[in-house]
Amino acid sequence: MRILAVNTFLMSRLSCQYLLTFFFLSCLHGAYAQNYEKVWFDKTDSVYGYYTVIRPTSQRIQGAVVLFDGYGGDASTFLAETKIHNVASANELLTVCIPTGLRMFLDDAHFEIIRRILDEVSKNYGINKEKFAMGGFSAGGTVALRYVELCYEHPKEFDIQPKALFTGDSPVDLLGLYQSSKRLLSRHSQGWWLDEAKMIIDSLDAQIGPPTTDLARYRQVSPRVRHRSRDSLRLLPVGAHRQRDGGWRRWRQWSRQPARARER
Repeated sequence: MRILAVNTFLMSRLSCQYLLTFFFLSCLHGAYAQNYEKVWFDKTDSVYGYYTVIRPTSQRIQGAVVLFDGYGGDASTFLAETKIHNVASANELLTVCIPTGLRMFLDDAHFEIIRRILDEVSKNYGINKEKFAMGGFSAGGTVALRYVELCYEHPKEFDIQPKALFTGDSPVDLLGLYQSSKRLLSRHSQGWWLDEAKMIIDSLDAQIGPPTTDLARYRQVSPRVRHRSRDSLRLLPVGAHRQRDGGWRRWRQWSRQPARARER
C-alpha cells in the first residue's frame, strides 16, 4: 500500500491521482455545491435508510466520490464541516454520502448497505464502475478503509472497486485503540478525553467483545493490527491524514470546564 502525502496540484482530468488530490484541495476551494438530494430506500430507518447525493453543477457526471462521516454521523449533517463536495461538484464528480451511525468498524449489515448503495448509484447515474473513490473521517475512514480492503482481497465478489482512498484521523488498529483507551482510564482520573475512552471501550465491548484470549474478531474487522499488515492495497493510491491541532484541543478542554474554572 502506498501512502501519498499530497499538497496542491492542478486538477485537470479524472484519474486515481486526481481523485486523491482533490480531497486535500477541498479545504481551499470555495465553490458552492448544488443539487442536494436525499435518496431513500428504507423510510423506516432514519439513520441507515437513505444516502445523500450532490450532483455536479454542470450536470455532467464523470465519476463519484463516496464519503463517510465520523462516529454518530448520518448521511448529511457533516457536509457543513467540509468542502469536499463543493470541489467534487465543480469538477463534475457526484458526491455520495453514506451514514456511519454508531459504528466504529465495518460489520456485515453495514457492508451490505454500502454495496447496495454503490451498485444503485452506478446504475442510476450511469457512472463507470472504474470511476469511484472513497474516503471518510474518524470512524467513517475506518469503515471506508476496511471496505476497500475487502474489495481488493476478494475482487471477484465486487463489481465496484474504488480506485483511490483517503482517511482523516481514523483509527485503523481497533485492538490498539482499545488498549490505549484502557491505559488512559487506568492512569488518569480527570480529563475530558476519559469520556471518549470509556465510550470506545463500551462500544467495542458491546459490538466485538473484550479482547481477552480470542483476538480473531479484532483481526477480522481492523484494517490494521500491530505486527500484522495486509497487502491488498499496495497498488492503490491512499491518503491517510492525521494532524495534531493543539489549539483546538486546548479550546475543547477549556469549553468542557465549569464556568468558574474558565474565568481563572
